[in-house]
Amino acid sequence: LYVLGRDPGNKLALNNIVTAVISTDRAREAQDRAAEFVRLYPDRPQPYVGLAKAYRAQDQPETAYEVLKQGLESVPGNEWLTYLALVAGFDAKLEICAGEVDSAAAEFPKSPRVTLLVARCHALERDFEAALASVRVAIDQGFTNIDLLEKAEDFEELVLLPGFDELREYAESRKQEEPPAS
Repeated sequence: LYVLGRDPGNKLALNNIVTAVISTDRAREAQDRAAEFVRLYPDRPQPYVGLAKAYRAQDQPETAYEVLKQGLESVPGNEWLTYLALVAGFDAKLEICAGEVDSAAAEFPKSPRVTLLVARCHALERDFEAALASVRVAIDQGFTNIDLLEKAEDFEELVLLPGFDELREYAESRKQEEPPAS
């Protein structure tokens, strides 16, 4: 708070305060701080993420989704915000698969995170073959390590797919093919 007293527009301080306040179960206060952050920096993605976190901490996933969508209007073309908005939409149980995920996949065709959400949509739509194919594409897009599958395991729909274990082995084999870091 000292930093904000001396520099009310300090982005790092505002972000740290929002995160700290959420972690102390004062989500409403975090929401107020994050809303101030959005007002001061509407052209940056971080304030929208902080405000969405505050709403999620208050068990308001629909509002979190709307905040992230507002962020995308202010910061168009941001892959990170796009991904988080889609995840928030899933968490809010919104019917976003058909339109929004396809649109994001078209906008970010080389994004393993977005491709993973395409896989999740296919799984929710019970098109398991397409879901597995999308996870494989995501692995091939650059997540040649287990990190992607760990993220995929956050989505129960994907882990329960017949054939998911084979994808885990495929990711491991791709990881072993990677050249050592120099």
